[in-house]
Amino acid sequence: MKLKFEQRKALVDAAIKQFKHWDEDGDGELDEDELDFMLEQCGISLTRPQVRQIVAYCDADRNGKISLKELKWLLTTWASMTRLT
Repeated sequence: MKLKFEQRKALVDAAIKQFKHWDEDGDGELDEDELDFMLEQCGISLTRPQVRQIVAYCDADRNGKISLKELKWLLTTWASMTRLT
């Protein structure tokens, strides 16, 4: 399913607002399990290796987790990619 830019932006905004909900242990970061849960809640089903790839791609401080800042970067990068109609 291709999403319009506005739809992707709305998804990004919703994901950022829900960050604390998905951060189950309250450490301010998402580990692989929490990220997998977040993606599933957004209707995105990935394999564990794919989830690890996402973490590796956007984990700027290389601690194995995704902070809110890193998640914002990941999602806004995705949302600003080629605008689909």
